[in-house]
Formats: sequence, C-alpha cells, structure tokens
Amino acid sequence: MLNNNNLLAVAAIDGTNFVARGVKPSRDMLTAGLGVTMRAQENLLLYANYDANLPTGNTSKQTVSAGLRIRF
Repeated sequence: MLNNNNLLAVAAIDGTNFVARGVKPSRDMLTAGLGVTMRAQENLLLYANYDANLPTGNTSKQTVSAGLRIRF
C-alpha cells in the first residue's frame, strides 16, 4: 500500500511476458453525496443514496445505491 512503484509483471494469453506501468492515483480528492430515507411502514424503510468522487486529476467515481431496511 505504501509502495509507489507502479510496475506490474503481466503475461498475455499467448504467454508473452511484459511489464505494465500502473496509474498513480490522485491525492486530495473531494467526495460529495446525498441520500434520502422514507418510512413506508412502521418497520419498513426505503432508501436511496448517491455518492461521487469529484473529478480530480485522474480519478473519478460515482455510486448509486438503493434498498429497503426491515426492522423486526
């Protein structure tokens, strides 16, 4: 995790070996998101969430999740 050496030894399907250089992740990323939870019944909750890593450097990510929670 702390190694900045981004070299990776890989092999093609025909057996040819080569070295691939990985992309160094960006630093100082900003994450923003929002979510909503709605009570459908006394013990049933519905939720939806959206989170995003705002594009900084070479990194961006978006996540959408939804579901229900049942309490018993």
